[in-house]
Amino acid sequence: MRAAFDGLRRKAEQAGLPGVAIAGCWTARHVSPAQTLPDRALESGYSFVTGYAMPHYCAWDWPKRRQPFQHLIDGHLKAWDILAGHTPLPYIPVATLGWDMRPWEEPDTPADQQVVYYPDRSPAGVETMVRNAVQWVNTHPEATSREKLVLLYAWNEYGEGGYLTPTVRDGYAYLEAVKRGLLPLELDADGE
Repeated sequence: MRAAFDGLRRKAEQAGLPGVAIAGCWTARHVSPAQTLPDRALESGYSFVTGYAMPHYCAWDWPKRRQPFQHLIDGHLKAWDILAGHTPLPYIPVATLGWDMRPWEEPDTPADQQVVYYPDRSPAGVETMVRNAVQWVNTHPEATSREKLVLLYAWNEYGEGGYLTPTVRDGYAYLEAVKRGLLPLELDADGE
């Protein structure tokens, strides 16, 4: 893999580009307090560590299948710290903005194998998740990319309950929530 990544980088430079950055996707499930991310991944030549979606792996102690969206928000704060603390590579936090894979679940799936879901997803919750991710990169400059990147899951994962695209029901509410989450916090008259 390292040879392929290095070859890609050389070709990019030969084409006049400054290079290629490659992000490896990991979850908090891949690490424990006693280990770093797998050595093979580090040796492969990744530029960053990130993830795709973290609906299960950041809600370590959920007692039930149906979870409040706040549990997903709180779990991400834990997961970002764990992942960033277990790699020497810059970490790009992923913010899972919704999760409900029940449309893909077989009707006879045993109860202990059914997917967790967050039915109270809302624009306010999405705004909080985005704001937390922005605050995390701003307060962890040593752990993240110099560009302060954040990944949002997802634009159009309708069957997985993670989407930002406008809909008939919600209009642009989720896109507006992302916009608000990216804006600096408003200060009150006392500067707080």
